[in-house]
Amino acid sequence: MDSFFISVMMNLWRKAPNHQCVRYVRTALMTMDYRSVLSEVESWSIDDRIRLVQDVWDRIAEEGFDAELSAETKAELQRRIEELDRNPASAVPWAEAKERVLKRIRK
Repeated sequence: MDSFFISVMMNLWRKAPNHQCVRYVRTALMTMDYRSVLSEVESWSIDDRIRLVQDVWDRIAEEGFDAELSAETKAELQRRIEELDRNPASAVPWAEAKERVLKRIRK
């Protein structure tokens, strides 16, 4: 099994030892390969899968991972910053932006 995956799961285990995701991984970690774990995770509720992804990403961030942005992404971010500088009133509060996205997803 990939040592990075094991490290992430062990960190999760310490952070939330009673969470469903962690309980499963704790009992299956040493007996299942990556594909088997992934297959099992797919049977979980969407909420639990999202929670697992968030927990894993938080651990990756805590380890200091700094994703390199592509040139296209950097250019798009720069374009948006310049647009906001030209028209500050176009800014949308995070709560409103989040609600808009959630409404689109729910349709």
